[in-house]
Amino acid sequence: MKSLTHHANFTNSPAYVAMEVHEEAFSHAAITQMEAANAIEQVFQYYQLTFKHRPKLKAFVHTSTRIPVGLKAAPLIGASDRTLGLQIPEARTTSGGATRGMLKRVGLLTTTGGEYFRGCIVFGHRNADKQIIAATGIRYGVRIRAHEKVMLTWRLPSPDEYKINAIARAKENFNEQAL
Repeated sequence: MKSLTHHANFTNSPAYVAMEVHEEAFSHAAITQMEAANAIEQVFQYYQLTFKHRPKLKAFVHTSTRIPVGLKAAPLIGASDRTLGLQIPEARTTSGGATRGMLKRVGLLTTTGGEYFRGCIVFGHRNADKQIIAATGIRYGVRIRAHEKVMLTWRLPSPDEYKINAIARAKENFNEQAL
């Protein structure tokens, strides 16, 4: 354990004098998970706003036979209409690259930067801690292409899956460079 009192910016605060923190409490993985949870929350808030301002999509939810009855009453309903990317800074900026990279790692953006739930009504699912851990998307378009699924599912990857996916991507990049 390390005491925070040896850091100059904490010595003036009596609340921190006796506090001790395990170093792993603020590990890179823990911070990355918190940042990912915040980014996911912001994405779903944007989806909710999009749904709120689109009366035709609300009518679709109420009348569609594609959507199971149980989902129609879900507390977290949003819409993905390909405008999310306009709300995130460009990938070539530091903050935009970091945000887009994180959303790709969790699977809400595709590898090419498009929205995973593009053209879907999105039903988010929260865990007991109120964190979004999964979602179901139902396409709302009149014409759905043969190669597109009508229902998409997403779930937040576990920390171990991040490592496995990173290793797989590194291998792919290495193999591509070797060619």
